[in-house]
Amino acid sequence: MVLGFKPQFVPKILDETKIHTIRRDKHRRWQKGVRIHFATGVRTKEYKQFKVGVCKFNQHIQIDAGCKAVFLGLNGGLHRLSSKGVDLLAKNDGFDTTEAFWEWFNEDFVGTVVHWTDFVYS
Repeated sequence: MVLGFKPQFVPKILDETKIHTIRRDKHRRWQKGVRIHFATGVRTKEYKQFKVGVCKFNQHIQIDAGCKAVFLGLNGGLHRLSSKGVDLLAKNDGFDTTEAFWEWFNEDFVGTVVHWTDFVYS
């Protein structure tokens, strides 16, 4: 399946500093084994696929923007990340700073962390 990205994330995906993405996934499309076609310009004349991969794992995520809290599905439950955990999540999602992560996720959010490497939060 096609997974669209803003151009600023392409170099970080290619150099493997962005190792996952956070998406709404109400239809639970992103499951282990699903082929990922990484692209920019999705649904435009500027479409460009720049990488192919596989979803290795997904984790449920809830973001409470008002409290600046992140909860991840771990071991069958939902656990709040520490501030260091949020810093790592932001870095691994391609943000230069945790502040940039909070600017992007400035509203409450429920979705999935789509992993294409073997790294998983535990």
